[in-house]
Amino acid sequence: MQPLEALRHAGATQDGLATRSDLRAAGLSSGTLSRAVKDGRLVRQHTGVYAATPLPDLPTYLIVKDVVAREARLHARAALLALGPAAALVGRSAAVLRGWGLLEEPRFTEVGLPHGRRRRQLAGVRTVQVRSLRVDPVLLGAGQSALRTTTAVETAVSCCLQLSLLEAVVAVDSGLRRGDLALNDLRSRALDLSGRADAERVRTVLSLVDPRSGSVLESVLRVHMLRDGLTGFVSQRVVVRQGVYILRTDFCFERAKLVVETDGRVYHPDADKDRVTSNQLCTAGWRVLRFTWPEVLHQTEWVLAQIRASLASS
Repeated sequence: MQPLEALRHAGATQDGLATRSDLRAAGLSSGTLSRAVKDGRLVRQHTGVYAATPLPDLPTYLIVKDVVAREARLHARAALLALGPAAALVGRSAAVLRGWGLLEEPRFTEVGLPHGRRRRQLAGVRTVQVRSLRVDPVLLGAGQSALRTTTAVETAVSCCLQLSLLEAVVAVDSGLRRGDLALNDLRSRALDLSGRADAERVRTVLSLVDPRSGSVLESVLRVHMLRDGLTGFVSQRVVVRQGVYILRTDFCFERAKLVVETDGRVYHPDADKDRVTSNQLCTAGWRVLRFTWPEVLHQTEWVLAQIRASLASS
């Protein structure tokens, strides 16, 4: 059998990737495989994993409007094939494959191995040993086999324990928003954690999450406001004037008649539409503050000062 024919057969449900064992089962001899790699007909992605072309570079954004980039899926599958059937995606990599929005997307693939299993060095891959891998495979791509990832709850817990408080809240908010998580399940899991510090960390994250959060940027600003003592707002409050819907607001300070909007990179591409909505809110008696991604992320104190000043002047 010719190398590319064997690869098409062996990798049909694996995004065009196949292990040495897969190719042998498809009828490709070890000698033919070696010659195919040497002359460039096949490419070795990791030790024992092959494809017709090199893995593509990861794009700037791994998730756009809840859709996982194909490149991220390819990198994840190649790592899992190389590390064997006991491996599973963990942490931020598991979150990405589940389509959760993250404050900072990983530029490597994080894979968990059962405790005691030898950790192999693979380019672009970080391996961690996990005492008990609770796995719930994720299916991405028509006709493709599922990718082993930790369960949604375990993915959220690992994010709580490994990431900064802000990043962890963003990840859990995203899982709640997609319907992958339930707060009661997370609270129950926190009680099962063996370390008191770990349990407290998860509870701290859960005290700051909001299932109504509409985006990563909303999660970021909400955490900053709460930690700065700015309270009294409601997320996703619908503003209606004379029975006509105007907007589902990001944050609404009802008593101060103040609406705070976050203009993220993906969900606010139309500045003219945002301007019209802001005008409608103003004519309905609301004051409006709008903040962009760079402002919330890099001018946080200025953003909080603007909100405090607006509340003080109400």
